[in-house]
Amino acid sequence: AAYQPRTKSNVLDSDGTLIFGNPKSPGCKLTIKLAKENKKPFMIIGWQTGDPVPAQPILEFQQWIINNKIETLNVAGNRESKQPGIFNAVKEFLILGLKDL
Repeated sequence: AAYQPRTKSNVLDSDGTLIFGNPKSPGCKLTIKLAKENKKPFMIIGWQTGDPVPAQPILEFQQWIINNKIETLNVAGNRESKQPGIFNAVKEFLILGLKDL
């Protein structure tokens, strides 16, 4: 129920954060705020239930990983219960985005 401390730890303990889903949700807004406050790089991939996995930002994501020297990636986003299908969308995006790095 109290996700805020976990969100803060995840942002601080990583080199950068990929935010996947609705960036206007409370949890995503908190993640963005914490990343900005702590000068941590973040990238937002907007996605809604029923959308295909976004292929366009794959190259941008790969370049972001390289440019920011991301070794430990925090993946944040909406809960599966709030956005059905997000687990599989994130999984597919990460497989495509990380396979050539």
